[in-house]
Amino acid sequence: AYLGSGAALMEYQATEQELYERAKKSLFRMVFVEGIILLVLAALSLLGFIAAMLNGPENVQPYGWVSVLYLLIPGVAMILVRRNPEMPRAQWIIRGCGLWILLSVLGFPSVLSQSPVAALITLVFAASGLALLISSFRFSN
Repeated sequence: AYLGSGAALMEYQATEQELYERAKKSLFRMVFVEGIILLVLAALSLLGFIAAMLNGPENVQPYGWVSVLYLLIPGVAMILVRRNPEMPRAQWIIRGCGLWILLSVLGFPSVLSQSPVAALITLVFAASGLALLISSFRFSN
């Protein structure tokens, strides 16, 4: 910027290390938020499964508990990584969770045939997994 006296203002330029640390902090914030969301979804899925069992065990889908585990495993893993981001293999855990979540897109055709809204949620869920996966590759050290 130019001042009337001819002196130039010093612009703040973040170092590469500062940018790296900010991006890493952002990734771990995203991991924590997504972990909490997954744990809440797992709890709701478990409550729905239990309610279906109580209403009529003959109508319960036998794979209902699988959806609870599908949400619970990456949720717990991401919360544990957030508690200790310097743990060895943290990036591999994040990559695994991202890939795990991204694989939810494989169920997209059957979900789309049942509900377009659920299909949209599946795509958003898969996109968040892709974001985790891509973001984790930046922090390979």
